[in-house]
Amino acid sequence: MSVISVQGINSGAGASTIVANMAAAYSERGHKVLVIELDTRNLIGCWFGQNALDNDGWTRAYISGGAWNQGLFKSPAGTYFLPYGDAALDIEIASNVLKEMLQAALLKFEHIIVLLPNDLNIEDYGVVCDLAIKVVNPTPVSVMMLSRWLQNNDSMSNVRFVMNLCRHDVRLCLDLTLVLEEMLGDRLFSSYVYFDIAIQEAFAELSNVMVSALYAQSHTEFKQLATVTLSYLEQVQRQEK
Repeated sequence: MSVISVQGINSGAGASTIVANMAAAYSERGHKVLVIELDTRNLIGCWFGQNALDNDGWTRAYISGGAWNQGLFKSPAGTYFLPYGDAALDIEIASNVLKEMLQAALLKFEHIIVLLPNDLNIEDYGVVCDLAIKVVNPTPVSVMMLSRWLQNNDSMSNVRFVMNLCRHDVRLCLDLTLVLEEMLGDRLFSSYVYFDIAIQEAFAELSNVMVSALYAQSHTEFKQLATVTLSYLEQVQRQEK
């Protein structure tokens, strides 16, 4: 069992895109996956067929006096997910509930992917993870925010980076891709996700590219991302033995 956290290095980096499609790629391989959303934007359900206006989620169930697992859903393709919902919780309460979720899920799922807001690390919830993914873009804002982050967190060994929204046709993006590669070295996963309108089309259909865009370039890219992340997790597990 592995715990993976994912967040954008900056707002709008595409963390929910990475989480949803990577989780769907895991499910396609036959892995049992649970996605836990801690991002208050409450977008994760839209990738798995949940109505965009549906505010049901684990926070709504919790503050209504029910159990958090009343907010658990399963996509048609077999990915389990806990959307955040529309109720606000302070971090102390959210931390306690997250620990309950992880304890309950440990024996039931192979992989648990936690979608974080971009301003909080998984450690802020009192939880450790096997792999902490930061999503970056080849944009000036992302490079600037990454530079700030590296100044304060450069020694974190379990952090790896995924580059999202790459473009071949924009010179600035090409240049900043090289900058990010230089900044991150082998901490940057080799599988990049390029801009693909199929991703937006899938989201508009309340789906993901693993289900709705079988021949899209991004479909292949997320399969590759699943491969490199699973390989990383296998290496970590071997080192721990």
